[in-house]
Amino acid sequence: MSLQRRREIASRGGVAAHLKGTAHKWTRQEAREASLKGRQQPRRNAMPKPSSFSLDTQPPSPWLDSLRKNLEDLFKSQKRAAALEMTSAASGDISA
Repeated sequence: MSLQRRREIASRGGVAAHLKGTAHKWTRQEAREASLKGRQQPRRNAMPKPSSFSLDTQPPSPWLDSLRKNLEDLFKSQKRAAALEMTSAASGDISA
């Protein structure tokens, strides 16, 4: 679902909650307290960043190189097949 569509749905939900009278309205003090509370407690599910690991410093994987080559060959062959189908359809030769 597109970001615009999700925002539209969320907006409708917010409007409905306000019309119904169940939506929470933050006061400045509540917002300030929530902000301070969030800054004081670090995220519990945050993964620690390893200091010595970097994707740039790792040697290239032969398996990934092979996979990349195979995918490139597959895409080239699919493009050729699609081009052949288009030329045969354009010339009126339908062999299906």
